[in-house]
Amino acid sequence: VRTILGELVPAFQGIAERVVPGAKPALDCPIVFPYAPNAVLIGFIASFVGGLVSLGLLAWIFGPAFGLALILPGMVPHFFTGGAAGVYGNATGGRRGAMLGAFVNGVLITFLPAVLLTVLGSLGFANTTFGDADFGWYGIVVGNAVKAGTVGGIIILVILAAALVVLASMFQRRVVDRGWTPGVRRDAYLAEVATAEAGAGDGTAATTSESAPAEGSDTAKADG
Repeated sequence: VRTILGELVPAFQGIAERVVPGAKPALDCPIVFPYAPNAVLIGFIASFVGGLVSLGLLAWIFGPAFGLALILPGMVPHFFTGGAAGVYGNATGGRRGAMLGAFVNGVLITFLPAVLLTVLGSLGFANTTFGDADFGWYGIVVGNAVKAGTVGGIIILVILAAALVVLASMFQRRVVDRGWTPGVRRDAYLAEVATAEAGAGDGTAATTSESAPAEGSDTAKADG
């Protein structure tokens, strides 16, 4: 990651300024790992557990009912996408967010490839599937679009591509360009909790000092 940030990105920027001015490098999910190394490990474990639970559900319920194949948890997708999910989950929801976000990621990258496997035959990839969630949902759409015929499939894919471009542009302009930070609400919540705890501590200290008379005071003498 440090090599990418320190050497490859500046090299890309030098080329991009001449060929495609204003272009920004697109980096893979491990680029966020240095921001929360512990969350990466939590995310990997939680995602792998999600994959194991999903494997059990496929074997017990969804396989017999719908004919879905069993998807064994793969270490590579669970580490990379699960770790990234843990980092983002930690930024928005702390440890609980890291575990829940990565667990959901593990479920997605188990069930989506199982469903994708049923339609890849129409694309010439029979008995093949892909591990990541983005390949999964998009492949399911493309595989079913092909079943609509050549013209119908092209129309569906053009509409989908246009929708993705429009939604990405709206998200960029309305959210990212306005300085959105994923962890703002979590940081505000933690600040409120810290303030409340500090206030409660001050109140307890004040009550204690009021209830305990100082040595040599009138109250102490009366008690004596």
